[in-house]
Amino acid sequence: MDNVLRDTPRLLELLRLLEVDQVDRDAILLWREELTGADGERIDELAERLRAGIGDWFGVWDREVFSGDAGLDSRLGDNVLPLFALLATAPDVHAAHLRRGVPAELSWHTLSDLGQQLRVCRRVHGVPSLATGPWLANAWSDGFAWLGRLQFELTRSPDGETVYGVHIPDTGPLLPDEVDAAFARAAHFFPEHYPEVRPVPRFFECDSWLLDPQVAAVVPGSNMALFQQRWDIVESAESDRSGLFFGFGIEPPRPGVTSDPAFLDTLPTGSRLHRGLVGIWRAGGHVMGCRGRLPLERLGLGPGQ
Repeated sequence: MDNVLRDTPRLLELLRLLEVDQVDRDAILLWREELTGADGERIDELAERLRAGIGDWFGVWDREVFSGDAGLDSRLGDNVLPLFALLATAPDVHAAHLRRGVPAELSWHTLSDLGQQLRVCRRVHGVPSLATGPWLANAWSDGFAWLGRLQFELTRSPDGETVYGVHIPDTGPLLPDEVDAAFARAAHFFPEHYPEVRPVPRFFECDSWLLDPQVAAVVPGSNMALFQQRWDIVESAESDRSGLFFGFGIEPPRPGVTSDPAFLDTLPTGSRLHRGLVGIWRAGGHVMGCRGRLPLERLGLGPGQ
């Protein structure tokens, strides 16, 4: 097992840099004490998979780093071994950032998505866990940056075009000025630090339940609605789980639960968003995950602008 995991002062400093909350730090230290030799070998194997993927931005989902039995460990919890592999390799991804000239502070902020994912999973599941481990394998591939209000990655659209993928961290309101600033930063950041990517992407692309026009309609005039209205929707699919997981902080207890009036009666309705989501489900509808495109040119951010 990697030395950074064995050395408590180094591990604690790493957890600080990754903005891991104290309750999750405590859980990590307890889990470390329960690791067996076989666990250590499995962590090393997963860490090598992660290291091999640094720089392979377009192949990260095909690699399925945490596929098979890698993602679950019933003895310690959901994705505990992948979590340790991510911790062991965070310094490697940081070093890759530095070689590209990415400022150290920005690199660590990007990697602090690990701390954010732990917070989200704890809020949903009530205990420390990392159900989103496979997502973090994507962030660990190096072509990923947390730039202000939004996160961005180098990726390919389903049609094969290289785009700037956009992700929305759960860190507060989507203030339009902050969103504009994030787009502007991304348009300059990637050509500066990833100059080998040619041609320079022409589109931002986002796949999220927040791009569902139905969701925007139930909170008209809100920052969420203004964000949704930026995008040209090119594809959509049912995503009720996203509405429950991100909108209510609930993991669906079973498939099709949003069609159960008794379950809907248990959901809070104290906000416009919550009332609107419940209204969609009561009417027999579904929250949709939508893929949207936004041309850089529309924002005055195209190549050479």
